[in-house]
Amino acid sequence: GRIGVPVGAIGAGSVSGTLIATTSGATGDAGGIFVESDQALKTGALSAGGNINIKTTGGTSTLTVSDTIATATQTASATPSGSITLDSGAGLVVNNTVTTGSSTVADTAAADVATSGSITLTAVGAVSGTGSLATGTASASGAQNNDTATTGSISVDGTSIRLSNATAALTTGVPTLTAASDASDVATSGTITLGPG
Repeated sequence: GRIGVPVGAIGAGSVSGTLIATTSGATGDAGGIFVESDQALKTGALSAGGNINIKTTGGTSTLTVSDTIATATQTASATPSGSITLDSGAGLVVNNTVTTGSSTVADTAAADVATSGSITLTAVGAVSGTGSLATGTASASGAQNNDTATTGSISVDGTSIRLSNATAALTTGVPTLTAASDASDVATSGTITLGPG
């Protein structure tokens, strides 16, 4: 069925829906939220332990972010915080915050890997709105072995991009690698890409 279609009204027309969902515990796709709609869709609050992927199809199916979308913080090595993908068959309007969780990994004798999730926005039409996109921080210690801290990237693609947040529309998290002990201990900040990647 379609999100937002009143009971008993299938075939009699549809209305825009508001999507509200939460998952916790599992990471990656197992703890994710995945929704595809052939109608215009407005998101309410979305939070997930894993990845979030929301898609609308069709030339009039605008996707509107009206409440926060966020993935959870992770502490396990080599377990990135969830990534967020928003894909619209029409315009994409971001009027709230979209954030991926931070990754904070404690020092061990192994090669520790801290990675925060990325954010990808793609629209057939324009990407606009007053909201903001931010990837989480990544933190690890380089005291033992070869350790890395990498923050997620941001990619936005549409016929035009007009995010009007006056403070910080696009922000990649800060990677921190303390006590680096050799050249293989590396902190890398995510990139920001506007237009086709």
